[in-house]
Amino acid sequence: MGTRAVYTFKDADSSFHVFKHWDNDPCGAVDFIHRATKYAWPLPRFEADEFASAFIAANKDTSGGVRLVKSQSQYADLEYVYEVSFSGTHKALWIAAYEADYVGDRLKKRLLFRGVFGAFREWVERRELAA
Repeated sequence: MGTRAVYTFKDADSSFHVFKHWDNDPCGAVDFIHRATKYAWPLPRFEADEFASAFIAANKDTSGGVRLVKSQSQYADLEYVYEVSFSGTHKALWIAAYEADYVGDRLKKRLLFRGVFGAFREWVERRELAA
């Protein structure tokens, strides 16, 4: 069974959504986002469409496992939603991580983490040690 998530890549002009079927607990998300940085333009250049493309290039290894979607709520069986953007103030990737749940057909998100990518990685490591 997969741990499903949607990753939303946002900049001032637009948002792009990518569904990933497998291994999207926060520990997996750290790795998947980090992999994308190797394919994306070096920061501080960040454009949502380009980073979403880098995420797909870095993480699509089987058919159906990674795909573009129209919205965060397109799949009714998500466990997580991640929003990735760039913080000009911090000069770093900015991550918001949510636990996903559905009330009827409506997506509800519970914030787990919000901050720069380095702090997200540290939060995930502390979470893994506590488990």
